[in-house]
Amino acid sequence: MGLLPQKKALVERLEDEPFRFLGVLGREGDPADFRARLKQHGITWRNALDLGEPADGVLWARWAVRGFPQFYLLDASGVIRQRWFGDPGAELEPAIEALLAEARAAAK
Repeated sequence: MGLLPQKKALVERLEDEPFRFLGVLGREGDPADFRARLKQHGITWRNALDLGEPADGVLWARWAVRGFPQFYLLDASGVIRQRWFGDPGAELEPAIEALLAEARAAAK
């Protein structure tokens, strides 16, 4: 939850851009509390709850998640352009801005 304020600010700032943030949660307690936890923390972006096997959930296996947090940056075609294990820090926003510039140029 330490990166939550940064995520919220990013989602709000890029609301009108061709940008989407997707969270994947799993192995984090009772699935019945999932929606309540999202609401409690003001998480408004889409989230998937991976209910695969506890040792290796379906989404976690497909995306090779091996730690927390883990970030993937996909371009407009769905190609993974960058991946970070841990907090991407100052690298994240310039990488997003570069892909947004590509998407804008392609839309012209």
